[in-house]
Amino acid sequence: MKYMMLVKLNRKSPDGRNYEAGMPPDAKLGAAMEKLMEELTASGAMVETGGLLPLANGAQITAGGGRLTVTDGPFIESKEVVGGYAILRAKS
Repeated sequence: MKYMMLVKLNRKSPDGRNYEAGMPPDAKLGAAMEKLMEELTASGAMVETGGLLPLANGAQITAGGGRLTVTDGPFIESKEVVGGYAILRAKS
């Protein structure tokens, strides 16, 4: 079975980093994430990972009445955004 893990970020972290502007996480978090990804890859559980662009680069696609409508982003008002994803394979 495959599972998708979402990486959730705040637009601005407590230390003032602006993820929406493309700044990376702080060094401690980056090192912890790298270690976890290495372990998952070595075990064969890691299928795929990817980062997402800032919300300002996004678009919303709506389907209805046999037509697609594309509207420029950003769209969410939340303080938290999805910054990336990982697809894992596990027995349960």
